[in-house]
Amino acid sequence: MASSGSSSISNNDINPSCIYDVFLSFCDKDTSESLASYLYTALTVAGIVVYKDEDKLLNHDQMITSSVLHAIAGSRLSIIVFSKLYAVSTCCRQELEKIMECRRTTCQIVVPVFYDADPSGVFHQEDLLGEASKYLKQRILKKDKLIHEVCNISGFAVHSRNESEDIMKIVDHVTNLLDRTDLFVADHPVGVKSRVQDIIQLLNSQESKSPLLLGVWGMGGIGKTTIAKAAYNKIHHDFEAKSFLPNVREVWEQDNGVVSLQQQLLSDIYKTTKIKIDTVESGKMILQERLRHKRIFLVLDDVNKLDQLNALCGSHGWFGEGSRIIITTRDDDLLGRLKVHYVYRMKEMDSNESLELFSWHAFKQPIPIEGFGELSTDVVKYSRGLPLALQVIGSFLLTRRRKKVWKRVLEKLTKPDDKIQEVLKLIFDNLSDNIKETFLDIACLNLSGMSLDDLLQIFQKDVHFTELGMEELVINGLVNLDSEKRIGMHDLVQLFGREIRQEKSTGMAAGGIYDVFLSFRGDDTHAKFISHLYTALENAGIYVFRGDDEIQRGDQVSVSLLQAIGQSRISIIVLSRNYANSRWCMLELENIMGNSRTQGMVVVPVFYKIDPTEVRNQSGRFGEDFESLLLRMSVDTHKFSNWRRALAEVRGTTGVVIINSRNESEDITKIVDHVTNLLDRTDFFVVDHPVGVDSRVQDVIQLLNGQESKDPRLLGIWGMGGIGKTTIAKAAYNKIHRDFEAKSFLLNVREVWEQDNGIVSLQQRLLSDIYKTTKIKIETVESGKMILQERLCHKRIFLVLDDVNKLDQLNALCGSHGWFGEGSRIIITTRDDDLLGRLKVHYVYRMKEMDSNESLELFSWHVFKQPIPIEGFGDLSTDVVKYSGGSPLALEVIGSFLLTRRSKKEWKSILEKLTKPDVKLIPDMLRLSFDNLSDNIKETFLDIACLNLSGMSLDDLIQIFKKDVHFKELGMEELVTISLVQIDSEKRIERDDLLQLLGREIRKEKSTAMAAGRIYDVFLSFRGNDTRAKFISHLYTALENAGIYVFRDDDEIQRGDQISASLLQAIEQSKISIVVLSRSYADSRWCMLELENIMGNSRTQGMVVVPVFYEIDPSEVRNQSGKFGEDFESLLLRTSVDTLKLSNWKTALAEVGGTAGVVIINSRNESEDIRKIVDHVTNLPDRTDLFVADHPVGVDSRVQDVIQLLNNQESKDPLLLGIWGMGGIGKTTIAKAAYNKIRHDFEAKSFLLNVREVWEQDNGVVSLQQRLLSDIYKTTKIKIETVESGKMILQERLRHKRIFLVLDDVNKVDQLNALCGSHEWFGEGSRIMITTRDDDLLSRLKVDYVYRMKEMDGNESLELFSWHAFKQPIPIEGFGDLSTDVVMYSGGLPIALQVIGSFLLTRRRKKEWKSVLEKLKLIPNDEVLEKLKISFDGLSDDDVKEIFLDIAFFFIGMDQEEVTTILEGCGHFADIGISLLVQKSLVTVDRKNKIGMHDLLRDMGREIVRKKSIEISKEPSRLWRYEDVDSVLSKATRALDVKGLTLKMSRMDSRTYMETKDFEKINKLKFLQLAGVQLEGNYKYLSRDIRWLCWHGFPLKYTPEEFHQEHLVAVDLKYSHLEQVWKKSQVQVLFSS
Repeated sequence: MASSGSSSISNNDINPSCIYDVFLSFCDKDTSESLASYLYTALTVAGIVVYKDEDKLLNHDQMITSSVLHAIAGSRLSIIVFSKLYAVSTCCRQELEKIMECRRTTCQIVVPVFYDADPSGVFHQEDLLGEASKYLKQRILKKDKLIHEVCNISGFAVHSRNESEDIMKIVDHVTNLLDRTDLFVADHPVGVKSRVQDIIQLLNSQESKSPLLLGVWGMGGIGKTTIAKAAYNKIHHDFEAKSFLPNVREVWEQDNGVVSLQQQLLSDIYKTTKIKIDTVESGKMILQERLRHKRIFLVLDDVNKLDQLNALCGSHGWFGEGSRIIITTRDDDLLGRLKVHYVYRMKEMDSNESLELFSWHAFKQPIPIEGFGELSTDVVKYSRGLPLALQVIGSFLLTRRRKKVWKRVLEKLTKPDDKIQEVLKLIFDNLSDNIKETFLDIACLNLSGMSLDDLLQIFQKDVHFTELGMEELVINGLVNLDSEKRIGMHDLVQLFGREIRQEKSTGMAAGGIYDVFLSFRGDDTHAKFISHLYTALENAGIYVFRGDDEIQRGDQVSVSLLQAIGQSRISIIVLSRNYANSRWCMLELENIMGNSRTQGMVVVPVFYKIDPTEVRNQSGRFGEDFESLLLRMSVDTHKFSNWRRALAEVRGTTGVVIINSRNESEDITKIVDHVTNLLDRTDFFVVDHPVGVDSRVQDVIQLLNGQESKDPRLLGIWGMGGIGKTTIAKAAYNKIHRDFEAKSFLLNVREVWEQDNGIVSLQQRLLSDIYKTTKIKIETVESGKMILQERLCHKRIFLVLDDVNKLDQLNALCGSHGWFGEGSRIIITTRDDDLLGRLKVHYVYRMKEMDSNESLELFSWHVFKQPIPIEGFGDLSTDVVKYSGGSPLALEVIGSFLLTRRSKKEWKSILEKLTKPDVKLIPDMLRLSFDNLSDNIKETFLDIACLNLSGMSLDDLIQIFKKDVHFKELGMEELVTISLVQIDSEKRIERDDLLQLLGREIRKEKSTAMAAGRIYDVFLSFRGNDTRAKFISHLYTALENAGIYVFRDDDEIQRGDQISASLLQAIEQSKISIVVLSRSYADSRWCMLELENIMGNSRTQGMVVVPVFYEIDPSEVRNQSGKFGEDFESLLLRTSVDTLKLSNWKTALAEVGGTAGVVIINSRNESEDIRKIVDHVTNLPDRTDLFVADHPVGVDSRVQDVIQLLNNQESKDPLLLGIWGMGGIGKTTIAKAAYNKIRHDFEAKSFLLNVREVWEQDNGVVSLQQRLLSDIYKTTKIKIETVESGKMILQERLRHKRIFLVLDDVNKVDQLNALCGSHEWFGEGSRIMITTRDDDLLSRLKVDYVYRMKEMDGNESLELFSWHAFKQPIPIEGFGDLSTDVVMYSGGLPIALQVIGSFLLTRRRKKEWKSVLEKLKLIPNDEVLEKLKISFDGLSDDDVKEIFLDIAFFFIGMDQEEVTTILEGCGHFADIGISLLVQKSLVTVDRKNKIGMHDLLRDMGREIVRKKSIEISKEPSRLWRYEDVDSVLSKATRALDVKGLTLKMSRMDSRTYMETKDFEKINKLKFLQLAGVQLEGNYKYLSRDIRWLCWHGFPLKYTPEEFHQEHLVAVDLKYSHLEQVWKKSQVQVLFSS
C-alpha cells in the first residue's frame, strides 16, 4: 500500500543532491539475515542505489557513525523495518530520529515495513515490540512522538510465510515512488491541453475490454508527436506497462533499426534487456506472445511504412485487454490498412494560438513586445499555423531586437576568442622545466578532488616534482586548492595542459604488459610461499608483475603500480593474516577490485592461512589487523567504504583456501593450472566423418619432423578450394600442438584480412595466442611486424595460417624464417603455390583429390549414414562421386542433400540439375515432403524437430506426447516411413541436423503464437520438496527483479514420473538452465529427465548450465555418492530404467557435477549467495556488435588510422577524436567498425546513432542523455527530467568510469554541450569519437584530433561498386568500362557506389546501363541526393544556401578571393558563407586557394534548383543545360527570375548562336557564363545587373557600347578576340588569347 506521507510529495521536491535512492533502517539482531538482506538484494537488482549499514554487527549497537547520518541525509527515500527488537536498539533509535528529521526538513519519503506483526501494534499494542514497548515509550514516545508520526504513514506488513511476494510489492512501490518517466512535451504547450482532451476522449470511448488503436494523422511539423507525448504523460500511469517509441521512421532506416525497435518495445514492457531478439520475424513472434499478457499503453511515433506496423503491432490480437495504442503518421492510408478504431486529424493552430506560441519563443512572453506586433503577425501568417515553423523562427529571432534585422535575417558565426589560450601559454612558458612537468602530470591525470597530501605521496618519487613547484602552480592560478586542500583545476587549464602533452614528441614510459598481477603482504608470505608461486607461474610461461620487482613499498601506492594493475589480465591476491594491516595492500586491493568491476579483470583470491569469512566480515585476526590500520592511518569515509567493499567482493570470488596445508607445492600447482586454463583454448573440431584425414595428417607431420636441425620449418599445404586443406591443418594441429612452448591457429586469414582492421587484428591475435596476453597493443601493420619479429623468436611455437591468398598476409604474419624460435613449425594453407615459393617454405604438401574409394565412403556417410551405398544405389552414387571430382565439400553437400531421398527417379532428376553444388536446394526438397503431411502429423514433426530428443526411445517419446491432441502413433509411423523421423535398431530417435533445421525454420514461419513459442532467459530446475520454501522463491524473485525471464515449471504443469512435452519445449527455448541440486534431487524421475535434457542441450546447442549445489558437495553429484547417491539408487530401485537411460543420467550427473557453479553449504547469508547467482547469469556473454557493412571495402585501413589516433595519447587523460567529412562518405561506417574493434577494452561503452535526427524529436535531447546514461550504468532507474539536469548527472556519473563513447552525426554545438561537455566529464583513459560534417563544432569542443574522411580511390571504388552490382569484387566480363564510368561519376563516395550498384544489380544489358548513366548525369539518384542534402538543409542561413548554389553552378575551380569579390558584389556575405560551407564539408579550398566541390554535391545543387522550380511552377533560378536555356527563353512570355546562366558548349561542336533579344526576358541576371557561344543582336538586352561575365572565346574585338557595364565586378574573357576594353577600375578583367 502506498505511503500516505509520501503520496503528496512531488518527485521534484526530493533533495537533488542525494547520493542514494534508499536508506535501509533495520535491527541487525532479528532482520539482517532474513528480510533486510533479501530486501537489500531485491532493491539493488532493481537498479536502486541502497545504503545498508554493514557496521551494526561490529558496532555492538553503539552510537551510529557520522557516515550513517550523512547517508540518511543523502537518500531520497528511507525504508524503516520495524521488527520486534527495533525499539531497543540505540542505533535504530538514532537512525529513526534522523530519518524523521529529514522527512520534515527535506521532504524525504518514508516507507515503514512492519515485520511479522500487526502494524497497529507499533503505537497502541505490545504484540509487536513485546517487553520492549515500555522502554520504547520512555525513550521515544514521551520525548518527540516519533512513533506516532511514523504510525500516520501507511506502510507494508510482511509475514515470513510469503516474504518473496511481500518484498516484490515493496520494491515495486519504491520503484514507482522513485520513477520519473514523463516525457518532455514542450517549453510552451500552447493549444496542447484541448487537443489532448480530444485524444483521451477517443481512447476512452470504447466500453469493451478489447484493445483500442488510435491514429493521430497530420502533416509534418503540425505537432502530432507533441500531442502524443502529452497524452502519454496524462494516462500512462493507468496501465500495467507502457512504451513510447519515438521517431520510428528514422530508427527504422538505421542499421538493424527494425530489431532495435522491437527490442526497445519488449524492454519497456518487461523491464529487461535479457530477452534477445535476433531477427525481425522472431521479434514478431516474441512480441505477439508477450504483449498480450499485459494491459499496455503504446505509442508508435512517426510511422511511415506498413512494415513498421506489422513488426511492432501486427494486429489488435497482439495486445492484452484494455490496451491502448496510439500511432502518429503523415499517411492515413496506413491507419486504414491496420484498421484502427479512430483517426484524430491534427488541425493547424489558429491565429491566436500561433501568435502566443511565436511570442513565447521570440520574446519569452505570451504577446509581442511593443513595436513588433505587425512583424509578429507577418510571421504568423507566413507560418500558417504550423507549430514547428513558429518555434524555429521565434527561437531564431529571440536575440534580435532591431526591426531592420527582423526584415533581413542574418546569422553570422565567429570563431571563439583565443586570448585565454595565449595567457595560459605565457604563464606556462615562464615555469621551470620541472614545474612544467608537474603541471602536465596533474592536468593529464584524473585527480579532481584528491587531497594535496595524497598527491604529494603519489608524486614523491617523480624526479621533477617538488612541493615548491606545487606552490608556484597555485600562485599562478594553474592549480587551485579548496578549503579542505583538495586539488582543483579549471576545465580550460586542464585542456590546455593536455594539448601541450599531446604536442610533445617524446612519449611517457610505456607500462609493462602482464598476464598476472601478484598482490601480497611480504611480511608473512614472501619467504615461504610467494617466491615459489612466482617461479611456478613464470615457468608456466605466464608473465607476472610482482610489485617488489620494480617499486619500493610504503604506505602510499605509486603511479607505476597503478599502471601495472590496469595492464594485467588476472590478479592473484594472496590474502594473509597481515594483508589488511598494510595501507599499500589495501590500495592495491581497492584498485584491483575496481578493475574487476569496470574492465573485467579476472581475480583469483588465495586465502592463505585465514578463513574467507574473516575477510568478508573483517573479523578475527584479519579484522583486528584491519582495525589497527584504520587507527594508525588517516582514512576518510569514502576510502574506508571502498576498502570494505573490496574485501567483501574478494571474499565472494571463487578462489583457493590454504589452511594447515600439508603440501603447499600441490596448492601452488592448482593455482597455476587454474590460471593457465583461464589463458588457454582447446582443440579444434575437425569433421564428423574424417575419411582419408588420418593418412594425410601423417604425411604432413612426417614433413614437419623431417628436418634434424633446430631451425624453424615452414610447410605449405596447397590445393583447390573445398579440397580439405583446413581440415588437414586442424587435425595436424590437434595432434602435435601440445609439443610446443606456444601455439596459434589463425583461421580463415583471407576473410579476416578483408574485415575492418583485419590485418592488425590477425597480428594481435597471433601475439595474444603466443604470449597469452592482449595488453601488448599493435597499432599499425608495420609496428605489428616489428613486435612479432621481436617476440616470436624467443619461443618454440607451432603456427598455422589458414587460407592465405596474398603475399602481404605472409609478410605481416610470418615475414621470414628468422622471425621464429628454434624448433618452431609453421603451416600455411593456400590455393596459390606461388606465395609459398616467394616465402621460400621448406616443403609444399599438395592436397590431392580423394580417390574413388574415399569419395564413395565420404559420400555414403552423408547420404546413407554408413560407409557404403545401400542396395540399388551403387551406380547412382558412383555418378555423384564422378561429378564431385574427389572434392570433399561437394561430396558432403550433395550427400547431405540426398540423405532422405530413396527414389532413383528423384536422384536422376536432381543430378541433372546439379551443375554445381547448391545447398539452398536442400530445404526446398525437405519442405516438399513436409507439405504432403496432414496437419496433425505436421505438428508432431515440428515438436520432434524442435526438441533435443536424440537417443530417446520411441516408447518414452510416445509417453511424452500422449497428451498432445495432435499426436497419433500412426502419425509417427508415417514420419518414419518417409524418413522425416529416423529410428535406430533399438527404436531410438536419431538426430538429423537437416530435419531439425527444417522444423525450426517452419516453426519460426508460423504466424500463430503457440505455447512452444515462448522464449525464456532461464529454465529453473529444482526439487520442490527440499528447496522451494526457503530458497527457490527468493532466487526466482531475484532473477525476475533483475529483468530475467524465468521458466519455473511448477507454474504451468503438473509433475509426475514422466516429463511433459511442454517442459521439454521450455528447456529447448531457454538460453540458460540453473540446476539447483539438492539432497533429494536425484530421487525424482522428473528431475533426472529434466537434467538429462538440459545437459543434452548444453552439449548440442550450447545452452549454458549453472549448477547450484544446495547443501551437497559437488563430488557427491559427480560420483553419485553420499546421501545424494543413496537417493539416486532409491530412484533406480523404484523406477524401471533401461541401460541407455541409466547411462545418460549418470553422464548428466557427472557433467553437471564437474561444471563450475555455486556451492551453498551451511550458508550464513543466502541472500549473498543468490546475488552471486544472479550476477553470474546477468554477466554471461552478450552480442552487441554493430552491423558495419555487407562489403567493408577500404574500411580496414581507415579504422586502423582512427584507432591509431585514439591510442596516440600515452597519458591516462580522456581523448576526444572527431571524424569529419561530407555526407555519405562513410563516417558512421568507420565509427561503427572502430567501436566493434575496441569497445571490449573499456569499462563501459555507448554508441549514440544519428544524434542529429534524434535531437530534433520531441524530448530528443533528454532521450539521448538518458540513453547514454543507461548504456554506461546499465539501468533506466536514474531518470533525467531536463536537459540541464541531464548535463549535471552525466558530468557527475561519466567521470567515474573508463568509457568508449561514439556520438554519431552531430551537427550542433548544443548537442556536444549536452552529451560531452568537456574532457573533464570523462574518466581516465576514456575515448570519445564524434562524427560530423562540421569541423567547426570539433574546434569549439577542442577535440584532441580530427580524422578527415577521404573519398575512396579508384580501386576501392571499383571493388565496392562491383560487390553491389555483381556480387563479386570485380566487374563481370564486358562491363569493365561501364563500371569505370560509374566509378568516375561517383567520385569515390561510398553511398553513391552502393546505391547505384544495387540499382544496377538486376540489369545486365549494356544499353540499359548507358541509359541509367545518362540519366544520373542529369538527375541524381534520389537516395544519394537525400543523404547529401542533409548538410544543405542544415544550413540555417538562406544567404549561405544561395552561396552554395552559386558555387555549384558557376565558381568551381575559381580562386577563392575572386569568388568572394563577385559574391559580395551581389550582396552576399561571402567570406563567412564560404567558411561555413568548408566547415560543413560542402565546399573545399585547396592549397592553391581554388574552390572545389564534389561532383555529386554539384549535381545535388543543380537538382535542388530543378526541383524547386517544379514545386513553385516557375523557371529555374539558374540555367545550365542548353535544352533548358532554349526552352525557358523561347517559351517565356514574361520577365523571368533567373539569377545566373551558364552555357558551355564543347569545342568539338559547331558554334552555338543565340539572339540577344531573348535575354531581355531575364533582366535580373547576375551571372553569365558562356563558352563556344555567339550572341547576335543588340547587347542592350543583356541585364543591367550582371556582376560577373565569363565568356571564353568572346568573338568581338571590342566591347559593344550598348552593353551595360556599370555593375560588373569581374570579367573573364579568356581565349577571346578582344582588343579594346573599357577603363573602369572596379572591374576585374581576366582574358588571354
